[in-house]
Amino acid sequence: MKLTVLAIALILAAVPIAAQELTEIMYDPDGADAGREWMEIQNTGPVPVDIETWYFYENGVFHGITAVAGPPTLETNDVTVLASDPAAFMGDHPSYSGSLARASFSLSNTGEEIALADSAKTVVDSVLYTPIAPSGVSIVRIDDRFEPGSVGGTPGVHGETVPAAAPVPEFSTLGALMVLLASVVFVRRRARAR
Repeated sequence: MKLTVLAIALILAAVPIAAQELTEIMYDPDGADAGREWMEIQNTGPVPVDIETWYFYENGVFHGITAVAGPPTLETNDVTVLASDPAAFMGDHPSYSGSLARASFSLSNTGEEIALADSAKTVVDSVLYTPIAPSGVSIVRIDDRFEPGSVGGTPGVHGETVPAAAPVPEFSTLGALMVLLASVVFVRRRARAR
């Protein structure tokens, strides 16, 4: 019984959790903003994700995401650029050759809350950004905060903002609590047996 409870707790704790992050945001491109705003999304989770089943949340609206270039599936550590106008994005970044997706949005230059949501419209990553960078400079995620990036941004270049580490299955809160509970039960029963 003890080993069964412990085994179940460990299995549940190792269930992979989806983890996608907004890693770079260009909310105020130099010059006119119309159609030139973009952001980078990275799959930091241990399982592949079909971005066409996900949503970008902005200004109270869940916007569908459509893959434009590259596969719609992001493998672990893969990135895609989400642009409001992929043609305008490619005009600004003609050497970009990575995955590209589209959603309808218009980012505020004064800051706002934006988010990624899964197919059930459950938010998996949200960012409340503020205008910390001058016009034409992106903001990049470093650990759990955003800082000014570089002029024009660095779409698809995410190595310096996300640590390059082997993916490790994350423990869910429920799984961690079950492991703790199983350990307490095991220790108490062992103490009673003595």
